[in-house]
Amino acid sequence: MPQRELHPKGFFRAEILDHGFGKTDAGTDYFGVRFKTLIDDGPTGEITGFFYMTEKSAEYTVQKVRAMGYEGDDLRDLAKVPPILQGRMVKITVEHREYQGEMRDSVASVYPENWEPGLKKDAEAATNVARFNALLRKEKPITQKKAVGAEGDDYPF
Repeated sequence: MPQRELHPKGFFRAEILDHGFGKTDAGTDYFGVRFKTLIDDGPTGEITGFFYMTEKSAEYTVQKVRAMGYEGDDLRDLAKVPPILQGRMVKITVEHREYQGEMRDSVASVYPENWEPGLKKDAEAATNVARFNALLRKEKPITQKKAVGAEGDDYPF
C-alpha cells in the first residue's frame, strides 16, 4: 500500500472546514476536525485532527474545543449540521509521529486565532520569585571556564 503524503510539520493558521464525533475501530470516542492550513493567506493543505474523549484525554480535548471558539456548555452542539465551528480561524501545530510502524501527521496543538507563541510575562510572578534572591546572592556567577555540568565541577547534577 503506497504511503500517503504527509502534511508539512510546523505552526499554521488554519480554517475549520468540518467537524464531528466518531469512534475508532477500538471503540474510543473522538472529536474530529478537518483544517485547511494557510501560509501568507494562501492554502498549504488540509489535515484532520483527532481529539480523543477518554477519561485521560477529555480535558485536553475540551481545551482544544475552547481554543476553536466554542462557547457553549454541551458538546453535543458540535454534532449539529451545518458544523457550528465551520469557517472559524485558529492556529495549529502539526507534528509527524510513528504509529504502528508508519509515519503519520497529526494536529498536536490548537490555539485561538489571536494567540502568538512566546513566553508569558507576569509581573506578579516576577514579584513572587524575589523571595529566592538570597539563593541567587549565595550562588556565585558561573564563568565561561566552569560551566554547569562540566566534568569535575562541584554541582550534584
